[in-house]
Amino acid sequence: MSNLNANSGFVSNMASRGNKVSILAFEVANTVVKGSNLMQSLSEEIIQILKKEVLHSEGVQLLVSMDTKGLLHTAASNKREEL
Repeated sequence: MSNLNANSGFVSNMASRGNKVSILAFEVANTVVKGSNLMQSLSEEIIQILKKEVLHSEGVQLLVSMDTKGLLHTAASNKREEL
């Protein structure tokens, strides 16, 4: 018969394993949230706003670049790095 008192090691090993599972579950949830945020930030609506308004603004063209394709590539690359 197993010894299930608090000093037996059986209970403490189970508690340790439970903590690891909780930490892993938190990490999975965090990754899911990051993926969701990435999908929203690269949605078709946001890309259209970037193409029509932001990238063609005078400030972006003068201070950053006139290369719209290059800027979109850089933005997508930066978003992938965030994940």
